Amino acid sequence: MKKKLLIFSSIGLLIVLSIIVFWRISQSKPQQFVCGQTNCSSGCCVEGSCITKEMSVAGYTCLGSILAGTDGNSEFLGWSSLQGRTVKSTPKEVVEAIKRMPVEELKAIVQSGQEQSPPDDTEEELSRTANSILVVSPKPIKQSEATTTSKDSSDWSEGMITQTDLGKNRKGIYYAIETCDSTGNCQKSSYDKQIGISMIWSRYKLYKKTQDLKELNRLMRDLDVHSSDVAVPAQNNTLNCRLMHELYQDNIFKAEYKEKINTICMASIYYGPEVDYFEQAYKQNNLFSEPDIVSVLAGNKLTMEPQIIPEHLQKYGIYAADLADLYLWYKDPENLEAAKYFFNLGLQYFSNYHDSSNGILALAALDLYRATNESKYLNFIDYLITEKSKYGCMTTEDCAYYTFSLNEIYKFTGNQKYKEVLGKVLSYLYQESFDAFKGSFRSLSGNNYLLIDNSILGGVLAEYNE
Repeated sequence: MKKKLLIFSSIGLLIVLSIIVFWRISQSKPQQFVCGQTNCSSGCCVEGSCITKEMSVAGYTCLGSILAGTDGNSEFLGWSSLQGRTVKSTPKEVVEAIKRMPVEELKAIVQSGQEQSPPDDTEEELSRTANSILVVSPKPIKQSEATTTSKDSSDWSEGMITQTDLGKNRKGIYYAIETCDSTGNCQKSSYDKQIGISMIWSRYKLYKKTQDLKELNRLMRDLDVHSSDVAVPAQNNTLNCRLMHELYQDNIFKAEYKEKINTICMASIYYGPEVDYFEQAYKQNNLFSEPDIVSVLAGNKLTMEPQIIPEHLQKYGIYAADLADLYLWYKDPENLEAAKYFFNLGLQYFSNYHDSSNGILALAALDLYRATNESKYLNFIDYLITEKSKYGCMTTEDCAYYTFSLNEIYKFTGNQKYKEVLGKVLSYLYQESFDAFKGSFRSLSGNNYLLIDNSILGGVLAEYNE
């Protein structure tokens, strides 16, 4: 009898211990957020649909969740607005958008099945914008490998472009520069509203080549941010309308996003004492001299205008190209006169100092030829390229703009010699400037990584083989 009682007591004790162990195990598991029939512990639950982390809906981006504390439970981070404001509850605009969203679009932004790897690693991730803002064309034919590297140029481009998402602030504005010391410690700094414009163009180029719908969603978010009051208006130091015009002309964009693209261009502010001089003279109907390209081709040095600032040579080329293209967009004669004025400033300085950061002048000459059909601009392109081959690029930024210019000239003329020069410049940059560990181009004179350089080079590489 005592033996039976002992056995029953032992069994009871084991049952109690098992219950305690099971209870503790169950308590140690992360809290599961079930949305519909899907584990949504890393996404955002809206109307029974688990929206994938980092997807955007109605101007809000899902922040998902993170593990909070040592108990394994998750904390919902909420939604981020275009202004960088975080809200914990689901915005009503998001709810209404999800209710109205067609089934096929909704499928593109929700998690399906049980939790898998993060969205950036999920091959099936799609953008909600595939049908709502774009007319998606068939995937292009795969292109041949770049001659400057054993990898496909789009592989380099994708790594350079997608990693930049790590360098945004909460409002979606990109950093301008990353500086690294001798020990490898790096610091991102100087967020710049204008830098995002070149990143939009780069993402567009990458999407056009790869048809990667993750890039499409990132492109949509950048267009939302940089057409809002978070980023406009902004003083212009880089190509703007020249890049946005290309997107605007592409019929894959529907009217809503073409308007955003137009806003980015129109909100750009050209500034500086040279701009003030031009505007005052133009209002007084003062005549500006035509660029004296013939004298420059003959080897003569031009008299330089007193308002020329040597450090602004690259800016003169950028403004000339931007304004010439803006003339082609809107046919405002003032833009053409301004383009010639800035090109003239750059030309005058170039005629006196050939060994300078002048690669962008080739693009300015191309766009002025497109605007005027005057062959002297094409003649100058060949002259500049011949001169530049004697000393090469002066800085990584000069090289970046030079590769952009060469690529555009090659696409416009179809002349293989420009592509050959482009290949040589890219080869030089890979050897002297590319950091394989970071996947970025650093400055030729130090350990600075400028986003403007890498965004332009990323876009060029995305279509280098086309």
